Amino acid sequence: MKKHYLNTFFLIILVLLLTQCKKNTFSTDPGKKLSFSTDTIRFDTVFSRQGSATRAFLIRNPHNQILKINAIGLQGANAGYYQLNVDGSPGKSFTDVEILAKDSIYVFVEVNIDPENRTSPLIIDADIVFDYNGNSKKIYLESIGQDVILFKPERRFKFPAFNYSLIFDHPNETSDTKQIINGETVFTWTNQGKPYLIFDYLVIDSLQRLYIEQGCKVYFHNSSGLWAYRGATLKVKGTKNNPVVFKGDRLDKDLLNEPGQWDRIWLSDGSDEHEINHAIIKNAFIGIQTDPFVLYDTASKLESKRTLRISNTTIQNCSGYGLFHRLFKVLGHNNAIMNCSRGLVNISLGGNYQFYHSTFANYPSINSRNEPSIVISNKDGLDIDSAYFGNCIIAGDKEEEIKIDSAGNKKMDYRFDHCLLRTKLTNLISSYHFENNISIVDPGIILSADPKSNDVRLSATSQAITNGKISIAQRFPVDLSGKNRFNAVVKPDIGAYQK
Repeated sequence: MKKHYLNTFFLIILVLLLTQCKKNTFSTDPGKKLSFSTDTIRFDTVFSRQGSATRAFLIRNPHNQILKINAIGLQGANAGYYQLNVDGSPGKSFTDVEILAKDSIYVFVEVNIDPENRTSPLIIDADIVFDYNGNSKKIYLESIGQDVILFKPERRFKFPAFNYSLIFDHPNETSDTKQIINGETVFTWTNQGKPYLIFDYLVIDSLQRLYIEQGCKVYFHNSSGLWAYRGATLKVKGTKNNPVVFKGDRLDKDLLNEPGQWDRIWLSDGSDEHEINHAIIKNAFIGIQTDPFVLYDTASKLESKRTLRISNTTIQNCSGYGLFHRLFKVLGHNNAIMNCSRGLVNISLGGNYQFYHSTFANYPSINSRNEPSIVISNKDGLDIDSAYFGNCIIAGDKEEEIKIDSAGNKKMDYRFDHCLLRTKLTNLISSYHFENNISIVDPGIILSADPKSNDVRLSATSQAITNGKISIAQRFPVDLSGKNRFNAVVKPDIGAYQK
């Protein structure tokens, strides 16, 4: 009898041991995945001024068996800025981290940024990579790496659907940066040694003006933009030695000329005083878009205030268009529009456009474009009152870089006057539309250096030299680099740069 009880006792102990062992076994089933409380960790700009900040997230094991994370580590060029703490243990990499059944662990992430280190990336991003049971999971880390003046979205616009913030209620806008002039609120951005960083869209509201002074740098996060809403005004007041720079916030060397990093500068109607002078606009989807807010409200045509004056400005490496114009009045001179993946200038839906002493050169590094560099169309149903190019270069790696898309019953007033053109359009020598132009035969001898690198100065043997129209040079006697182009004896050069 005692032996029977003893056997029963050992049997019970054996069952308990086997059961416990079963509970403690690790699952290697790839279908059993961990649950992460987030896939992105972002640190606010305030922490760049404090030097460091910490965020946390949770990893949960929802299954009935232990899961083991074989490796946890930081990846990316900026990984050195971050430190991890996994379930109480600090470090940068970890192996064989166990999470019990129906249990969870915390991971803390710390970023250390020196706010005085002006050479650090503006956006410091990296990944935490988790490998377990043949699965891989990444948590994206993002920090603002400099002390910046930050604009982040506070509202959502229904159409088009994007998040946006307004200037007037931003904490950085103080009595020193705004004033009331003729009933309008005027905001002035000055070069304070800190760049301006925009997330999503920054909107200049109705009856507001934004002046951006020389030397300012305005950075845009992915898909962000600047919109002068209907009745607002944008004035960019750069100088030759201190231009205003608009570009994406990725400052990695391999992304310096990467197209499409942000959206666009968008100017709506309501002001006849939009001005952009000595600016550098690069790596956007569209450099500048101009159109009325209500696109097909055409009754007033150009009687509404829809004017942009753009001068001494370069636009480069856009994934869409450099300039996208609809139903506006645009006056441009000494501009260089370069290397955009779809086209350099698209004009449609009516308007009046004048370009003088400008260079349009399209040799993008990644070139899959089907459109020519310059497209002028009235097929949307509105008259093109004027599209004039005087003393301009239009060049590119396509055999045809100009497209005139005309509807027979609508006005199409376009002229190319004393220009250097890569086109097969007829009557290049003398006609109303093409007056005293030069047809480009060998595009390789027009510009110096490599135009793919956005150097569009003239080569020593360029046909643009001394072939410009004198009367145009008299109106615009100084070129994009500040060199005098008007000479009573020698004719001016064609394009934005005087040789």
